Amino acid sequence: MSNSVYGVKSKLIFEFLLFTSFFIAVLSNKFVPGINSSGMPGLVVWSIVLIGFSIYNKKFNDIIDESSKTILSKVNSIGIKFVLYSFGLVGVCFATPFTQHIDISNLDVGIVIITILLLLAILRLILFIYFDRKGIYE
Repeated sequence: MSNSVYGVKSKLIFEFLLFTSFFIAVLSNKFVPGINSSGMPGLVVWSIVLIGFSIYNKKFNDIIDESSKTILSKVNSIGIKFVLYSFGLVGVCFATPFTQHIDISNLDVGIVIITILLLLAILRLILFIYFDRKGIYE
């Protein structure tokens, strides 16, 4: 029985890889016709994500301490503000009378949401690495 505990940076990297794979799948569904009929591209992307994550986790064994939890809480508060403002901006853009004549499909709205979540994952990872290297805890 192995006792593998994933560190904060490992979890953030996995989150980034997960949203990147979702983003690739959604974009391939929109721009490449007929790719949704077989599940092969999704399987290939998921296998690449899981192999990349396992290689990173084997190479870098992150530790979880109080400073990393404090940094993560600071990064999460910044991430919550980013998500609230970005969804508010998207809601305002979709609700204005100037955009009523634009035909927006469900897939386009999904692409916007996945893009926001991918940007959130990138922001959280970059901010955590920056704060961890600078030693900013409060």
